Amino acid sequence: MTSPIDQYIALLFAWNGKIRLTGAADPASFFQEQVSEVLPLVDWVARTENPLLVDIGSGNGLLDIPMAAGLPGRQIVALEPAFKKCVFLRAVKAALALDNLQIIQQSLE
Repeated sequence: MTSPIDQYIALLFAWNGKIRLTGAADPASFFQEQVSEVLPLVDWVARTENPLLVDIGSGNGLLDIPMAAGLPGRQIVALEPAFKKCVFLRAVKAALALDNLQIIQQSLE
């Protein structure tokens, strides 16, 4: 069984040919250069008492997906203006059954 992070990365690279989600060369370098830097934040947020987290300009979900997967008791809101990226985020949400993740297509400008 693969981890939610592995599933997210696989989906990211499957979609990357359709819409530009990352400039990373391959899944291993994406994990090493980007995901590995986010994972300690999940542990840090787990020690806080804030029940709601909002990511403004969510992009490819680099913060949102690990947070939602690692903190199932927290509500995560991904605010992203780009339609195509929201479609991708919704596909990941469905594939990983991340019921605590809300995706909103909107800009704050």
